[in-house]
Amino acid sequence: MNARKNMILIKGSIKTSEVRSCQWNAEAQRVNVEFNNGKIYTYVSSNVEWLSFFTSSIPFSIE
Repeated sequence: MNARKNMILIKGSIKTSEVRSCQWNAEAQRVNVEFNNGKIYTYVSSNVEWLSFFTSSIPFSIE
């Protein structure tokens, strides 16, 4: 994840440098987070926040 353009917070802690990708899983209503070590963890959307240089926040929730 490009730390100059993005910031990933998981449970309030900055994890940007550890995260390879984030993907919304519509079926499970969860966010799949793939870390640089290849492990994938699933979180409820309220525990993951993606802040972007271009926007203030990209929430992982369906309204």
